[in-house]
Amino acid sequence: MTEQLVPIRIDLEVDGKFLKDAFCWNAAESDDHLEDFAVGLCKDLKLPNTFVALVVDSMRQQISEFRVVEEKAKARMLQEPERLEVIRIKLRCGTTSIEDNFVWDIFNRSQNDPETFASVLCQDLKLDETKMAPLVAHKIREEVFNKKKEHFLQIQETAGGSRSSKKSRGSLSSSYASAALRSSQAATNKEYQKLLVNKVGIERSVEDQSNFGTIVTHLTEEEAKALDDQDEKRAVQVRQEAVAKKIEEIQQSKRAKHKQQQQQLQQQQQQQQSLAHGGFSLQDINNRLQAYGMPAPVGSQQKHSQQYRKSFPSSAVAAHSLHEKGAAQASGRPVSSLPYSNAVLHNSSMLAIPPSHRGGGSLHP
Repeated sequence: MTEQLVPIRIDLEVDGKFLKDAFCWNAAESDDHLEDFAVGLCKDLKLPNTFVALVVDSMRQQISEFRVVEEKAKARMLQEPERLEVIRIKLRCGTTSIEDNFVWDIFNRSQNDPETFASVLCQDLKLDETKMAPLVAHKIREEVFNKKKEHFLQIQETAGGSRSSKKSRGSLSSSYASAALRSSQAATNKEYQKLLVNKVGIERSVEDQSNFGTIVTHLTEEEAKALDDQDEKRAVQVRQEAVAKKIEEIQQSKRAKHKQQQQQLQQQQQQQQSLAHGGFSLQDINNRLQAYGMPAPVGSQQKHSQQYRKSFPSSAVAAHSLHEKGAAQASGRPVSSLPYSNAVLHNSSMLAIPPSHRGGGSLHP
């Protein structure tokens, strides 16, 4: 069985010291060996031990993502035996720069070997095979991996759009969904469309020959150094963006945690208020008042009383007063002179609901 090699790329900075490296790792290898590898790498490059944990974390993330994508690829190969994509490589080793475009089966049913391809390419172009071939092979694996991710993302987005269409316009046939996917792929990848048209041809057209030609450039030391400086500036910018993104994630996590704590505190306060009002929270009372067309209580009890005197419908107050007066006379007790709003404050069990509307029972458990 062919090894599944993960293209690993490390670009780290700690206390002004940098670690930039690219290599392949066997996906079947146990993650327990990552720390030993990181320790040996930092020792060889004479870097402090502070790099070890960062190297292990970076490698573990890339390996985990690779395994997930490969599992999707295995399932997709049953439906799509071959997936041809245009692979573009542009890299430099010392004073030699190479650019090339070629077609590759990203599902690799033909068992294409990037290392063998890179070795033959360097031999044909008379390049330093020991230095350039590993870089070319790594870049091919990296581009193939990125093409797989893009392909699965496109499938997911197309499937999501199909589900939305089903809800609004009824069911969408599988043949229509497949045609839409192929159309989208062809529109976004003209090179792939050309490939399908010219697949039976032995020779490429003049236009394709220029598009797929290999360009090798030999630079001077000054030109190579200028490009190194540009690459370093871009790398610093990427690292700064990564740090800023990490800081933003930490801040968002803190804000989410603070919001959760505030919600928990608010819930505790509501529970305490509920116990203070005979098992009903203020929100429950407000809801019940609104259900009977009565304004919700505001402010303190005094403000609450004043608000009710001003805003409560006079007809409701009069009806309640007559009801209380009749009940008092029938029972022989003195008639209360308290206004209705004060009665609510002094008798929370009423919940601001006239006795005639309470169905003869209290709202208290």
